[in-house]
Amino acid sequence: MSNKKKVGILTMHKVQNFGSALQAFGLQYVVDKLGFDAYIVDYKFPNIAHGASDPGIIQRIKTTVGKLFDLTPGCVALNKFDLFYKNYFKLSRSYSSKEQIYSNPPIYDIYMTGSDQVWNPKFIKEDMTFYLDFIEGVKKIAYAPSFGVSEISERCEEIEKFLRAYDHLSVREKSGAELIERMISKGIPIVLDPTLLVSAEEWNKLMNVENYGKEKYVFLYLQKYSFDPSCMMETLLRKIQRELGWKVYTTCKLPASCDGLYVCFEDAGPIDFLRLVRNASYIITASFHGTAFAVNYNIPFNSIILSKNVSDDRQLAFLRLMNIEDRCLLMDNIDSFEFDFSALDIENRLNSLREFSIEYLNQSLHS
Repeated sequence: MSNKKKVGILTMHKVQNFGSALQAFGLQYVVDKLGFDAYIVDYKFPNIAHGASDPGIIQRIKTTVGKLFDLTPGCVALNKFDLFYKNYFKLSRSYSSKEQIYSNPPIYDIYMTGSDQVWNPKFIKEDMTFYLDFIEGVKKIAYAPSFGVSEISERCEEIEKFLRAYDHLSVREKSGAELIERMISKGIPIVLDPTLLVSAEEWNKLMNVENYGKEKYVFLYLQKYSFDPSCMMETLLRKIQRELGWKVYTTCKLPASCDGLYVCFEDAGPIDFLRLVRNASYIITASFHGTAFAVNYNIPFNSIILSKNVSDDRQLAFLRLMNIEDRCLLMDNIDSFEFDFSALDIENRLNSLREFSIEYLNQSLHS
């Protein structure tokens, strides 16, 4: 029987999103490497507390049948995510509501709020579960959570109380550190997203990510949590076609005006995403994790943002942390920007931040 201390990680691990799945695994993997037995608390997000509604029995049957027979690319993708969870996550019992986890929480030696936007008030609504309010009498650690906003206007006193209950606090962005510091007057370290604690070489080995190394293509990876860049995609695709002549691969459908200008892998799972990153010759992304993986794999890239004054500064904050703000691509400049294939001078910076972040995590777990 193992005498390792058990660590329960609470994060948004089963959102059908590549970054969410990979960051959850990354943190579990690194905590295990540090000598602990890490588990992901299988808390359903979103649930009714976050505004999710019951799809109804007819829709559940359609989804089940669709997945059983791989009827659509979306069903294939769902199966790939489920297989990833099965193969790579160590999970607690399942909790489908905050009432369930409050009444019968899993027992661990250490509890950890993991990364991603687990403290974004737009997502968690009135649910304080991600602040670990349902458990007392154990060590609590926050590793690289993100607020996704620079200000919180509601429930500040309650959030402050929960923050003070943590033994160790860190965040992923400077704006988050400043937000907490205003609440509790305490310096907060900024650490790397868990996906960046795992080197590109480790990702390749862990997930068996092949190196094709022949075809040149642009990987266009978009997310629409903060803003929707779809209106500029035809302009961008025609620019790529005109100036590079390469194929463009995506994982989501683009507006009809873009038809014929790209290839869509709607059935992609987390490992497919890693393959698309590894073998890309250039990456253009409107996503924090798209940016993070481009940096981790040292692929030439641009990170699309709406402006430099948005409250959700996750991509820009990371670019600044890495001293590569010039890779930022403003929406208004998409029709005139220039592709930059120059080498990213990031190895030393990334290694230094990775070492600092892992040491913070190690000390937090052992102290």
